[in-house]
Amino acid sequence: MFVAALGDDQNTVEVIDLKMGKRIFSIPGPKQTAGVFYSPDFKKLFVANGTDGTCKIFAGTRSSL
Repeated sequence: MFVAALGDDQNTVEVIDLKMGKRIFSIPGPKQTAGVFYSPDFKKLFVANGTDGTCKIFAGTRSSL
């Protein structure tokens, strides 16, 4: 599961392993994350930036995290 973690010192996308019940990775950089979408067909994670309206695309394979 991907979760936008917003805050003065946070601004990350957290990767949560639901089977293990814990955070397994943190993606730094996105500011004011407005939305997170994972496409299993393309194995891509799309992160919308609320500050400037851009959308960052990350490889969504487990090996790339």
